[in-house]
Amino acid sequence: MKKIISIVCFFIVLIEINAQNYSNKFSFIDSNRRYISFNFDLNSNLIIIPLYINNSDTIKLILDSGLRTTMITEISQNKTIPFNYARKMKIRGLGEGEDLEVWHSYQNRLSSYGIVGSNQIIYILNSGKISLSSQMGIMVNGLIGSDIFKSFVVEINYLKKIITLHNPKYFDSKKFRYRKFKTIPIVMHKYKPYIFATVVLEDKSELLVKLLVDSGSSDALWLFKNSSNKIKIPNKNIETYLGFGLNGKIYGKKGRVKSIDIGGFKLENPITSFPDSFAVRNSIIQDIKGRNGSIGGGILSRFHIIYDYSRSRILIKPNSNFKRQFNLNLSGMELKKPYLKLPIYVIHNVTKNSPAYIAGLKEDDQIVSINRIKAINYSLNNIVLLLQSRTGRKIRIKVNRNGKIIKTKIILKKTI
Repeated sequence: MKKIISIVCFFIVLIEINAQNYSNKFSFIDSNRRYISFNFDLNSNLIIIPLYINNSDTIKLILDSGLRTTMITEISQNKTIPFNYARKMKIRGLGEGEDLEVWHSYQNRLSSYGIVGSNQIIYILNSGKISLSSQMGIMVNGLIGSDIFKSFVVEINYLKKIITLHNPKYFDSKKFRYRKFKTIPIVMHKYKPYIFATVVLEDKSELLVKLLVDSGSSDALWLFKNSSNKIKIPNKNIETYLGFGLNGKIYGKKGRVKSIDIGGFKLENPITSFPDSFAVRNSIIQDIKGRNGSIGGGILSRFHIIYDYSRSRILIKPNSNFKRQFNLNLSGMELKKPYLKLPIYVIHNVTKNSPAYIAGLKEDDQIVSINRIKAINYSLNNIVLLLQSRTGRKIRIKVNRNGKIIKTKIILKKTI
């Protein structure tokens, strides 16, 4: 499972919601509990937890510290979720499209592993607008935001894939088990956490940046170029698809800064995304003053991390993944799995002038085989790891394009 953690920026979730109402907090069903622990799934650096809505079947939600309110993006055909009162409204997120129409449902009950939240607000997207499942290769029904983080002290052990929810009243960071953790102050704004970090840019200049701590992004680091005239895109960069937000695809450039220092812990050569200004303009305008970007799971997964909103801090301790290299997809193509129960993989984006582009691959091509092995024998994560393997590696690919079988070869290339 450690290999899954190494996936960088295969899928990005970045959503900004300007909700007018706030959900009630969660609490322990047993009021005498001091903490509760349970396992989570980890995919593409994203934390996936099981929940129930109004006594529904189990649903899977990404735990997203960069999101204020719970959002349902898709519902399995064999499942029913009994949402309570709902009304239509429009919201704006990252991306280049128009405002998005959603259902705003309220007075819902969410529960999981001994915790419960009543009067919960949930946003429900129109079916098929965004499919987290096809991007990740496993069933994911949506995201849950700050309602968990503001209710508990949230401890995330990425290596063991265990989440522990502490009662803030009884949490004691001075206990022996926490003695090696470093305390980082956070600035809270609209129930979202921001930290200050020091980035060393390509020209070796140092820049203090204010970053959203975003566990709902699988990427390592995002910097908004138009947030400061000191932020420069590295000379060695690629123009590429970065992911998508509520309002459509997000494009920009990727490069590497020399380092980022978070509370005295320095990470070398992190892959950094510089989204197009148009795609993030609303995020910057509506967000906290002075925000320069965000850190996501590509960095967070290298720490044992504790979110303590009640005391305006996070506690971090490097884990065994701290020094591993930041890897990049070396093919220039992104894949999705449109049907979870079928081993069908489809190309949904090809970066111009990339190895995949040079090989003649196109969007909507269906993968038939890789290195003469049928696609049925691969998982989506297996393919992603293969595309990250090493520069110069030759990968033979057979695709189906509108009924015509095409054979080609990709030569992986390190571009940044």
